[in-house]
Amino acid sequence: MKQQEFTSLTLTEEYFENLLIVIHNTFLKKHNLKQLPKSSQLYGYGNYDSAKPNLKLDLENLCTDTVNGKYLYDKTRQYNFLLQIYINYKMLINYIFLSVESLFHL
Repeated sequence: MKQQEFTSLTLTEEYFENLLIVIHNTFLKKHNLKQLPKSSQLYGYGNYDSAKPNLKLDLENLCTDTVNGKYLYDKTRQYNFLLQIYINYKMLINYIFLSVESLFHL
């Protein structure tokens, strides 16, 4: 029987839950906050104050394009690449390698 070759990493629900935790912690640290604001303020949609910290503005500053805050809230997976940059790409790669190592007991 041919041994299966692993050439990709499956991005599971657990991966995205952990990614969101890291994003929230990065946001708190970047803006020196003790707790996350309400969802509309955090993601920058609805009746939010654009002068206060929000991920919409943080991500727009990274990509110099418009980010739909409601879409960001509803579909954080669609903004995966920007979110990875937001938390620091190197840190994400380390997280993935550690996950793979623990998964395969390397």
